[in-house]
Amino acid sequence: MYIETKRLVLRELLEEEAEVLLEISNDKQVKKYHPAFFENSTLDFIKTAISYFQINAKIGVKNPEHGFLLAVCLKDTGEVVGVITLNSKKEPPKEWHIGWFFLKPLYRKGLCVGSRSCGVRLFP
Repeated sequence: MYIETKRLVLRELLEEEAEVLLEISNDKQVKKYHPAFFENSTLDFIKTAISYFQINAKIGVKNPEHGFLLAVCLKDTGEVVGVITLNSKKEPPKEWHIGWFFLKPLYRKGLCVGSRSCGVRLFP
């Protein structure tokens, strides 16, 4: 999966990029809003989570309740600066949930809005 905007690229997050997610997980503000995932995150836990989402990416939008985890990269450098998560409920009414996490130095730079609008393109 690959989605591009003027500033960003959303693509599959690779296991070797887990350290970025670990850095994000150490941010107190991120833990406040997503404690279940980040409370006791280790590099191995994050790599396992990435593997889970890679398998789900192969299933595709046919089973969106399994969710997506996409790397958010700066288009000009290719640097991974965050992730966006997307998933839906199985049962009606169909609801989509979007989450995003970024490196703290990039807060308030419009990346959430840009990545969210890219993620919406995946909705059936």
